[in-house]
Amino acid sequence: MAHGLKYELFCKTLYKLKLSFKGYTGPQIDRNVPVNPFKLRKDKAAYVRGTSLEFGIREEVDFEFLEFYTNNARHVKAELYGPEDELIWVGFNLPQQYQVPYKPCPVSVWFTASDGLGLLKQESFALSGLNSLLDIIRHCVDNIGLSLGYSIAINLFAENHDNTRSCLAQTFVLCEIFEGMNCYQVIEEILKPFNAEITQSKGRWRITRDADKESSRMLYTSGGIYEGTEAAPEVQTLGQLGGAGVNVHPKGMLNLSLQPGGKQVNISHDYGKRASFFPNPAFGWGVDGDFVPEVRYNDNGPYVFIPGRNDTQQWLSKTIPVVNVPGEDFVFSLKMAAVGSRLYGGLPISVLMDITFFVYLTDGINERWLTETGWVSESTDITKQTASTIGGEPRFNELPPIITNEIPFSGDLTIALGRYHSMDGINDSSWTIAGLAYTDLNVYFVQNGQLYASGHKTNALFTGSTEPSSLEDIDLKIGDAPDVENAALLYKNILLYSDGTPI
Repeated sequence: MAHGLKYELFCKTLYKLKLSFKGYTGPQIDRNVPVNPFKLRKDKAAYVRGTSLEFGIREEVDFEFLEFYTNNARHVKAELYGPEDELIWVGFNLPQQYQVPYKPCPVSVWFTASDGLGLLKQESFALSGLNSLLDIIRHCVDNIGLSLGYSIAINLFAENHDNTRSCLAQTFVLCEIFEGMNCYQVIEEILKPFNAEITQSKGRWRITRDADKESSRMLYTSGGIYEGTEAAPEVQTLGQLGGAGVNVHPKGMLNLSLQPGGKQVNISHDYGKRASFFPNPAFGWGVDGDFVPEVRYNDNGPYVFIPGRNDTQQWLSKTIPVVNVPGEDFVFSLKMAAVGSRLYGGLPISVLMDITFFVYLTDGINERWLTETGWVSESTDITKQTASTIGGEPRFNELPPIITNEIPFSGDLTIALGRYHSMDGINDSSWTIAGLAYTDLNVYFVQNGQLYASGHKTNALFTGSTEPSSLEDIDLKIGDAPDVENAALLYKNILLYSDGTPI
């Protein structure tokens, strides 16, 4: 339901405020305002700096503004315009607030409207997959419902970025790294590495890096479409009224406040090293057969269950590209379980069941299969025999890690997990085959016998500081990838290009 303009408030300085109510279709009402009717404020946050507008309006009939009191956070829309009819600020009147002096009208009533950035703490982050930083910010901010465009001044670019477009639109991350966060926290984690803030200014969401405040801005629509550029803001000189070269001066009193500095600051970035660069087999794998894999859960998390059996071999598989790195060992392990039984003396007993899987590498010409002793050129499956779980939760057995020297060449690596393949002698009615289960697939590389680094830490020392204490540590959620091959496979909390390659 659209908002309809109901009240228009005019200030003597030619500023005006438009108040629109959801579903309103009546006439426009011009209403008097008290002295200094509009007060625009900005929060003192580090990265997400919400703004609010306090405004006054004259009530001419007792309790006529009770309609401002509502449970709907987006019922009353407030738009502040400047002398040239330019949009300065937009937000929604805060609901569930109404206070008026108990005396006959006319009387001035004050309300507060908010841009809603602070309310993003109540919005769960629900985006998934690979998305640009700008699209992630848009996804979060869209929860407010203001449909404002963006003005961005961040002059940091990776090697393959287009410098005529914002780096936020060209830098991507996997949204899964923000699991469990709210939208406010996600925006903080995105802006922190840039030392940037988001706030509202001139009818746009302004995202500005501290070092680029005097730079031109790149403009984007609310839908993330590039619109062009905006000139850098004019630098204003603060001073006393009438002073030479002074552009702005304080009205009333200004206060000077000092904060203690520090002698050093520790900065760290957790790369989010993956236990396995192959995804959990319970999610997003391809099916070669007439079965439907089941995602089940136990105390250790999700696992995949492949039900039933078949006379011919069927597979659950996944393929990803990998790069050969000299001196980089390859490690493969997983846990597996069989569920089934046969009747003996009228009672079900555990049986030995075969579990089959394979690991296959090809570059389109060459082919290699993994065995427990290395890579071979002949088609080879790995089969392990395990005692079955008669019923209930599968009892998993861990395959001892298979460790080989570097993979033979760069190419596509496929892992296929088999469905139970019926053998002679188990087709009578005394056998019950429920299926096979797989979990904890770990596939990773080891460089020169050492695991890859899990993160980076650095220390900035301020040699001129006489402060006895250090500043609070800065922990980054996302940042550049370490300079290693297969970085996009090894790590989660890293910045990526649109094709998924690491920055």
